[in-house]
Amino acid sequence: MSRRADQLRLLPDLPAAEPPNPLASLSVSGLVAYGRCPRQCYWSVIEPRPRPASPSARVGSLIHGWIERRACGQGSLLAVESPAAGCPSPDPMARLQAAFLASPYGELAPLAVERPFAVTVGEAVVRGRVDALYHRTGRFEVVDFKTGNRPCADDRAAGLQLDLYALAAVDAWGRAPEEVRTTEWYLAAGQGCSRDFDAGEISRVRERVALVLEGLAAGRFAPEPGSYCTRCAFLGLCRTGRVALEGSH
Repeated sequence: MSRRADQLRLLPDLPAAEPPNPLASLSVSGLVAYGRCPRQCYWSVIEPRPRPASPSARVGSLIHGWIERRACGQGSLLAVESPAAGCPSPDPMARLQAAFLASPYGELAPLAVERPFAVTVGEAVVRGRVDALYHRTGRFEVVDFKTGNRPCADDRAAGLQLDLYALAAVDAWGRAPEEVRTTEWYLAAGQGCSRDFDAGEISRVRERVALVLEGLAAGRFAPEPGSYCTRCAFLGLCRTGRVALEGSH
C-alpha cells in the first residue's frame, strides 16, 4: 500500500450530512408556502429552485420601501425615482403611491414600520417582519399592504400570514389578544379586510400553526394542487400542478 493510501485509510470517517431541519430557521413566507402547498415550500426552503424574475415583486418591494421612507419623514423621497435598466415603469408606482395616500393609513403616523419579530411554537421559531403597526380605533393594528390580488378561493393558506402577525403581537410585543387587529390592505383595489382577536381566536391560531408545523417536521412535501397553481413560480417544474390546471378547464 502506498504512503498516500495509508494516510487516507487512517483518516476518520466524516459524519454523514444531515438533511436540513426546516424548523431551525423558518420564515413566515416559508410557513405560508407550506400551508398552501408543501411542494411549493420544499422548492422554496428545503431545496431552493431558481425563480423567474417578477416585475410585480419588484414593484411590491419599491412601494414598501417608499412607505417605510415616508413613515420616517423623508419627504424628499416621495417622488418616484427613475427606474434602473430592467426595472418596471414608474406608472405602477405612482398609482400605488396615490392609492396609499388615499387609504385610511395615508395620513396616520405608524407606531413602527418593517418591524421584525420571532415567535416560538413548539420546537419551531418563526421569524418575520410586518409592514406597519398602528394604533387606530382603540386597537393595536398590524397592517400588511398588498400590491397583488386576493388569495384564490381554495388557497389553504389564506389568512395564515396575518394569523402569525396576530401571534407576534401577543407573544413578541406583549399585547392582550383583545387589543389586536390585523388588516390586509389591497392598495390597487383601495379595500381591506380586518379581523379582531380575543383569547379564543389566538388559541385557534396556535392550533392552526401547530398543525402546519407538524406536517413540515414530518417531512410531508407532496404537492397539493389548486387554482393557486397559476400563480406559483414553480409551475414549470410541477407536473401535478400542470395536470390539475389542465383538468380544471
